[in-house]
Amino acid sequence: MQPTCCYRAALDLEAGFCDGCGKPLLRCAAFEECGGLLDERGACGVCVAPELTLDAGGVRDVKVGGALTLPLLLRNTASIGRPLFVKGLWTREAGGDWETADLPWDRLDAGETAPLSVRAQALDRAGEHQLEIGLALATRWRWREEVLAYTAGLAITVEGDEQLTVQQNITYAGDGQQTGTIYAPFRFQSEGGRRSTILDTKPKVLPLTRASRLERAFGLRGDTSLPTVPRNVRILWDGFVPGSTPSDGPIVTADGLLSLGRARARMAGGANDVRLLAQVHEGPIDQENSRSISRQHFSLCVENDRLVLRVESERGAWVNDHHVARGTSVALKDGDRFSPLPRGQGLLSVNVRFEENHGVADTVTLQRRPGTRPGA
Repeated sequence: MQPTCCYRAALDLEAGFCDGCGKPLLRCAAFEECGGLLDERGACGVCVAPELTLDAGGVRDVKVGGALTLPLLLRNTASIGRPLFVKGLWTREAGGDWETADLPWDRLDAGETAPLSVRAQALDRAGEHQLEIGLALATRWRWREEVLAYTAGLAITVEGDEQLTVQQNITYAGDGQQTGTIYAPFRFQSEGGRRSTILDTKPKVLPLTRASRLERAFGLRGDTSLPTVPRNVRILWDGFVPGSTPSDGPIVTADGLLSLGRARARMAGGANDVRLLAQVHEGPIDQENSRSISRQHFSLCVENDRLVLRVESERGAWVNDHHVARGTSVALKDGDRFSPLPRGQGLLSVNVRFEENHGVADTVTLQRRPGTRPGA
């Protein structure tokens, strides 16, 4: 939870850091609508506020010893009109493999509740059966999408041949947090040893816990082969003309985006965060080739734990000598190079360098490389 002083400071859209505690103001991409700040794991608590319950009253006539279908209710409790999009639903039993469950719908508006169901396999023995539920939820703002995964757990206890009990069990997804159990059982009483009907009909809230390992394993955020890029990653600007870039540090613009192109930089009274012009090394600006660079050629942001470059120019751009069309987003990695001009007019390129610590990128250096000769 961000300190109150940060929310107050964030109301000034020109502010990048809190004047109270000094923290960077990491605004949600939809800040102009939600006014939310991101927590230390990149989630906006205003836009993303799911509540999962087990609809106990919906369970009827379950065979003891057979498969059990559990009806769930997912509610979007966002305090403003921000929809959630369900990207995936999975289950696994006793720590086994995750299995995909059916999704009858994929959008949940603020204040809305919609049904889901998951299935536990044959409960053919007495004792406790662990069932874990995984959910992938997304919030969208224009072309950007943030996907977050959550888990919840149930312990299904079969007591002999006469009855079974379902009780809540919090699952912490192996993120180093303390595990624990919330006991709120309800019981299925057998009828003639063959069927059970629900006795407690009150919905049971299943606590949801953020599951970063699930996010990476399913490719929802980051990449298992690359370092995670947090929203507060420090960006260094190397080789750029003074006054043509923001200060070194995290992206603290009002929308979490940096714009790069030919137009003047904000520090010089322009509309861009970074100014890009064609130039021979230590030489004058090449005005003719600079006109081939769009006023806003790129957008740069951190999205889903990746450093993402989006091409905004109708001319497209080049990433590692491959042409990329307008509207395409590319997740950058260590050693990549991008340019608004083709290699044959290589008067400007930007190299990307990552510095990481335990799989997390601490610093990203963007190094501007002017051409060494005309047409190089």
